[in-house]
Amino acid sequence: MTVPFFNNNVDQFVTDLSDWYKIAGQDHYDEVVTLSDHMLQAASIAYDEGLSKSNVLSCLFHDIGHMIIDDKDNPSDLIGNIYHETIAASFLSDIFINDVVEPVKNHVVAKRWLCTSNKNYYDQLSPASKQSFEEQGSYMTIEEMKDFMSSKHFHISVKVREIDDRAKIKNKETYPISFYRNQIEECLKH
Repeated sequence: MTVPFFNNNVDQFVTDLSDWYKIAGQDHYDEVVTLSDHMLQAASIAYDEGLSKSNVLSCLFHDIGHMIIDDKDNPSDLIGNIYHETIAASFLSDIFINDVVEPVKNHVVAKRWLCTSNKNYYDQLSPASKQSFEEQGSYMTIEEMKDFMSSKHFHISVKVREIDDRAKIKNKETYPISFYRNQIEECLKH
């Protein structure tokens, strides 16, 4: 199934996203959950913890870059030698406000920051997360840490990453994408 694009019809977009998650999101994210399960769990956690609408959506979409990369019908301008978070941010930035996009764009940097600033954080990562950490640039320099910490979306990017780590429970009940229809509508770029 091809990547859904927003055509000014919120209900159709929500339906297309739901179908896309059910089909393209079935690759395994890690040892126990699919990409779709993982992102739906992250959004459910964010919602249940009372995060803002935009932050709930950041959790819902944080790993869609993996699905876009895997889509064989994907337009070539979204693919290249860039990482999944950059691909996701590129896709989302045409649809959503910056408060949705930036935490998605920064959730990998947040992982690097957490690993650099807290040795215990690295130790609790899954084997797959440890491997991707190495591929994503490993430990940050002091300058990289300062730059990230001074960004407007630093705190929520770290929160999205922490939720990302917790959203890996096999067979966990979650809210469907349709549950987030109003958040999607309210966070659209105008």
